[in-house]
Amino acid sequence: MANIDLNKIKDDIKTARVGLLLHHPFFGNLATRLIIKEGDDWCKTAATDGRHIFYNTEFFSTLSIQHMQFVIAHEVLHNVFDHLNRRGSRKPKRWNAAIDYCVNGQLVRDKIGNSNLPDIKIYHDTQYYNMGAEEIYDLLEDENFGDGQELDIHVDWTSAPEDGSSRPQYSQDELREISDTFMEAVLSAAQTVDAGKLPAGVRRMLKDFSEPQMNWREIIRQQIQSVIKDDRVRRNQLRKTDGNTGNPPGDGSVPPRRDGPPLPP
Repeated sequence: MANIDLNKIKDDIKTARVGLLLHHPFFGNLATRLIIKEGDDWCKTAATDGRHIFYNTEFFSTLSIQHMQFVIAHEVLHNVFDHLNRRGSRKPKRWNAAIDYCVNGQLVRDKIGNSNLPDIKIYHDTQYYNMGAEEIYDLLEDENFGDGQELDIHVDWTSAPEDGSSRPQYSQDELREISDTFMEAVLSAAQTVDAGKLPAGVRRMLKDFSEPQMNWREIIRQQIQSVIKDDRVRRNQLRKTDGNTGNPPGDGSVPPRRDGPPLPP
């Protein structure tokens, strides 16, 4: 640690982000929205909480600028896909492998930075291309995730950090707010980039946002409820009219209902 040039690492990180901005603007745009922060006392490689990218100084000292670009883009995609908030009741280690397969596959295929990191053989397999994390998770075996290892630290940000650790902690509401804010940045960044230059997974995600699947059963239910409500209003109007005029139903200004099923009670 004594021989590590801290200023050079910080300069290299800045250069890596600028390189992403110039050559991969979607990633570069989002990387500039995340605060890069040292986390040596708890982070062995890298991590993200949606506000920061944390890095380990010793780990980053072994990386070239192209390696740093890959790591930064890796953290960006975890936030884009909201991976750390989607685990639910799934097994953590298996989920961690699945989300790394998902992210690494897109970065390698799109040639973002250099994935051949020193001392880390990342999770990467072409059979998982074009799959979401949940699909990959279902295909993985419980204790055999393939030939590779996690690149970064996937933190449960709601858990309490160890005593004296600088690692932040958040409530579920805070994490949702962070995620929503980052997603607004994703939509903004996507609008500034040609669609053909977006990662395939991001294109699919944005298409789902812009063209949500319609729940026809829910639509029909709402229409039925609307008809029932309208019929009740008309029946009340009919009763009021008959009560005011003393005329039997059908003799007033409101015509009797002659079509369709009986009015509901």
